[in-house]
Amino acid sequence: MKQYPPLTMLTLMTFLGACAMFSACGGGGGDDAEPTAQTQIASSEAVSPAPVLPTDPPLPETASEDFLAARAAAESINGATAPIATEVTSDAPIYAALTAKVAATQETSTTTSPQSCTIDQTRYFAGSCWANVKDTIPSGSNRTYSNARLNHTGSVNANCIGGKVSWSTGLCRSNAAGVQSPAEPLPTPDSSSYKIGTFYFPGWRDNQPGAPAKLPWERIKAYPEREPMLGWYDDGSVAVVEQQLKWMRSYGIDYVVFDWYWNGKGTELGHSVDAYLKTETKRDVPFALLWANHSAVPRTKLEFTSMVDFWISQYFNKPEYLKIDGKPVIYLFSHIYFANQASKMGQTFTALLTEAEERARQAGHKGIYFVAGTHIDSSIVKKAAGSGYSAFSSYNYHGRADDVSISFEELDNAYQYVWNWVVAESSIPYIIPMSQGWDKRPWGGSPNPLHDLSGGVQTGFERHLTEARRLMDANPSKTMKMGVICCWNEFGEGSILEPTKKDGFGYLEKVKKVFGAP
Repeated sequence: MKQYPPLTMLTLMTFLGACAMFSACGGGGGDDAEPTAQTQIASSEAVSPAPVLPTDPPLPETASEDFLAARAAAESINGATAPIATEVTSDAPIYAALTAKVAATQETSTTTSPQSCTIDQTRYFAGSCWANVKDTIPSGSNRTYSNARLNHTGSVNANCIGGKVSWSTGLCRSNAAGVQSPAEPLPTPDSSSYKIGTFYFPGWRDNQPGAPAKLPWERIKAYPEREPMLGWYDDGSVAVVEQQLKWMRSYGIDYVVFDWYWNGKGTELGHSVDAYLKTETKRDVPFALLWANHSAVPRTKLEFTSMVDFWISQYFNKPEYLKIDGKPVIYLFSHIYFANQASKMGQTFTALLTEAEERARQAGHKGIYFVAGTHIDSSIVKKAAGSGYSAFSSYNYHGRADDVSISFEELDNAYQYVWNWVVAESSIPYIIPMSQGWDKRPWGGSPNPLHDLSGGVQTGFERHLTEARRLMDANPSKTMKMGVICCWNEFGEGSILEPTKKDGFGYLEKVKKVFGAP
């Protein structure tokens, strides 16, 4: 996705009073025919990791997962410059010491009286230790709680002295077997039962205003394992997009969502959706737009309504445009950004969504099916009724709260946690977001470089998709058995479903295996 300066947690809380976080991550032509049955679907936020330590030694070859988690913890301590050994034979003592140091920075809790401590908190320690505690502890006592992190072992200890809690942790580590061993095999999928999409980043044409680089492929060539099977292509080429659509259709991708950018007067990076609209096979893979609203635009209500009118006139009448309940679908990258943009206009986000839907109705549509990008603990999830949104989803997740993943397994765990939370808390549908991985090194790397160890692993990806399908099967009404995968071609962020010369069709084969294909 186009790169913008990351918002820190402090910035978000200052402007929005929230703890939902995201990481930064199309005109057309054609016939104005009625939507086909194939495009109809009937329904029944990146954390900002802390800066790296100024004295950042190379990772030891023998470092274990716990050592890496400990190092991430050290990096999360503002102003910390704790040395980390470059030769490690047993990392447990270092991990425990850093855990204690992190805990020492988090000694606040609710004080009810000098005689006891009342705790009602979710806390995160040193990457792998989580606490989810509701308890009252007498002063002078301590309690031990099991690690609340999914598929992890270990414990968290709370000690009450004079009505104030201090925290410490045991050695928390991943229980990988718990992730790798599904409860039971899934039956052979019926592809007609699921609707699986993918996000498409239109960033692979040279010299484009708004692109992440003047010559974007030059950044990727330093990572030759990412070279597409199509070579270093131009994603504004009709022939390229035609081939990509054929692959999508063959491997069970039912729709494509183009990242879409608006500068206040027109589109940027619109060449890929333009090419899509010129293909012969576009009706086989319907399309929608993800409004990438992580910029300052729109600044005024006029800029917003002009953008909505552009959607209506240029896209919504296309027979290939994806619809749910008869409404054209628009994904929003971030609800929290949109709420902030609306506030700066002197508007509420609900008022703007309502006006957008009315403009669509006046043009002959049933409204707009807005899908809000959210993250764990986003307050909007519990306040969905009357918000103006029709469903929730996300472009990508990076972890829980301020705890970013440092492996694909941890990334998968974080996704599963958020999936279950949103399904439980939301009163509107949830289009299950899935991820092929995260490794942003070509774009300069993540603020916490260990997060870039979250790149895709084919066996882990299959498990990830399998758990998403289980959730859909268990919650068909809430999920509509519909999902979206990030991403088809985020080569700079390391989220790549598209066939590459290294991995071939491996990741698409996993999609086909789990969800089926025509």
